[in-house]
Amino acid sequence: MFSSCDPATITAALFVALIFLDIFRHEYRTIPVHVVCGFFSVVLMSMLCKSNAYFFAWLLLTLPCIVLLLGIYLRRRNTVVARDDHLTTPLQNTQSKHSPARYFM
Repeated sequence: MFSSCDPATITAALFVALIFLDIFRHEYRTIPVHVVCGFFSVVLMSMLCKSNAYFFAWLLLTLPCIVLLLGIYLRRRNTVVARDDHLTTPLQNTQSKHSPARYFM
């Protein structure tokens, strides 16, 4: 299915790792969802590679990484974005001292 498509191979490896992580964490209910999503993701990447759309395949592969890094950056800046009052406020002012979120700052 994906003989020379690196994005499809990397996507398959990531979903296999995710399924092993589900097994390790005993979250068996999420395994079928990850198998189906992984299958369709690999097929999509393979179709993009076969149509010589390598740029879009790599873009789809790196997009979750970019969003994750942006989230880590915003968390490190200690701000909350998109609150109901449309203000950016520090997390330490909105969390109680026994909240689990304070341990990740």
